[in-house]
Formats: sequence, C-alpha cells, structure tokens
Amino acid sequence: AEGVEKEMTSPTYALVNEYETAGFKFAHWDFYRLEAADDFFARGFQDLAEQPNTIHLVEWPERLNPEAKSCFAGERFVLKIEFGIGVGLRKVKLLKSE
Repeated sequence: AEGVEKEMTSPTYALVNEYETAGFKFAHWDFYRLEAADDFFARGFQDLAEQPNTIHLVEWPERLNPEAKSCFAGERFVLKIEFGIGVGLRKVKLLKSE
C-alpha cells in the first residue's frame, strides 16, 4: 500500500493487520477463519471498521452479516485477481462496487 514501508503479511490467523502512514491507516482483513458472523462484534472489530481516514482491504466479506458489513462506510471497490495467466503473473482488476 502507498506509504507503507514494511512487508504486508496475510492476517489469516489474526483476522486483521493494521498499518499506518502519514495520511491514513490501512487495515487488511481476512474473515475466512471467522467462526460466526457475530464474532465481528464480539472481537470489537466495529471500532476499527468505523475509524475515519482508514482504507480497508477485506478478504471473504461474504462471511460477515449485513450489520457488520454496514460498519465499513464509504465507497466500495472489488479487487479481482486472476491466477494462471503465466508463471508468476496475475491479472488484477479494480471495479467499483454497486
């Protein structure tokens, strides 16, 4: 991410990794291991999701209930990554969500 000067790792087990830059925060979420939709609130994630000046990258958003999804305000985009187009190559598309 722009302005993040360290390696960004997958939050698979932590569920979220946070990074700070001079102008904004960046939160990388991975809800694959979220056991129940209500765990989002039980873990206190609502506070981070609602913070201003934060860019959220969310993997597995379909594991969240509608109430948890609504905590992520602002514009939404979908990042599609295609694998298998060549050795070490990926095709990335950024689409505006409706």
